[in-house]
Amino acid sequence: MVKDAERTCAADLQSWEPEAAWRQAASASGAGDAGLVAGPDWETRSRAVSALRDHFLGVLRDVPDPEEQETLTAVFYILVRCQWILLNVQSGYQIAEGRIDRGIYYQSGLLTALLGRLELFVAPSDVSDITRFLSQPIQRERADWQVVSTGASETSEEDRVLPDLSLDLGRLQAEAGTAQQQKAILEAGLGFSEASQVVTYVQELQNRLAELEDIKAMLGGLETTVELMNL
Repeated sequence: MVKDAERTCAADLQSWEPEAAWRQAASASGAGDAGLVAGPDWETRSRAVSALRDHFLGVLRDVPDPEEQETLTAVFYILVRCQWILLNVQSGYQIAEGRIDRGIYYQSGLLTALLGRLELFVAPSDVSDITRFLSQPIQRERADWQVVSTGASETSEEDRVLPDLSLDLGRLQAEAGTAQQQKAILEAGLGFSEASQVVTYVQELQNRLAELEDIKAMLGGLETTVELMNL
């Protein structure tokens, strides 16, 4: 969570555009605009995400209490993350069927950028709790259902196990679809075909950053030397 009391979530979101941040991240990755050519419905999807952001800003304007704003920010984070999950699961199943909707990738990318911004104003522990719950939102209901099913003498073992297996299979299919989606994003958006290439690329960036820090330190030393010589 941001510690600067003067930097509010409303002010931050007001001056920030998800689409611009998303494209900036793509350019910083070295991929430029590769794979980011606008589709026919991208403008509509961009407006939808912007409208979502603007609606939340309207709520914050009507609720000036800081504590309420903190709670509402967490609630809005949940709302955005739920939409992000829906899109990812949907696209995961589409990919499993051999279909790719780039519009969904685009909207998912915008929501990812918005989530990243909101996480500046939501406690990390709350983000972890929210993420954990949304990954298995019906776990408790499943546990209760199992207890009821076990107590029903007329329910056979097969009747109890098959629904569980069906739920597990659906979850595994969704996870597999998400993995395929992530690979497709690497190929289309970043120009990479393997996750290991991302790791290598990040390591190269870290090495370049270290080199730049060394150069900066060296230049600082030269400036100090010049100042001493001019005294």
